Amino acid sequence: MESETARRIHSDDRDASSSAGPRFQGRPIDISSPTPDTSSETFNDVAHELPTVPSYLKTAAIAVVAAGTGLAVGFWLGGRRPRPQPMPFSLANADFSDFAKLAPEAAHLLKNPVVRAFAARAIARQVSRYLAA
Repeated sequence: MESETARRIHSDDRDASSSAGPRFQGRPIDISSPTPDTSSETFNDVAHELPTVPSYLKTAAIAVVAAGTGLAVGFWLGGRRPRPQPMPFSLANADFSDFAKLAPEAAHLLKNPVVRAFAARAIARQVSRYLAA
């Protein structure tokens, strides 16, 4: 059972909502206030409601922009250096001691039948090119 006070409050709410109209529930619109003429006046009116950005966020943003700019300039300048050319291989620079040092590794590789087949095919190709020329 509702009390008299609760009934009065609910009836006041129903009367206020019916007088405000179906579109605008709640506070009535104040038509007497002047409308600002320019957007700068509008901005000044609501500028106090905009959130302020803390100074450490501004500093962090500036640091990120500076780091990005530094990376971009670094990659741009780093790509300008000429690439070192690899030295061509020649047997003229090698001597018998170099081949002797590689003999144990070659023997270990030749234990594998796939490596043996590949080496035999490569040697046969070189011999056929030499004989054809």
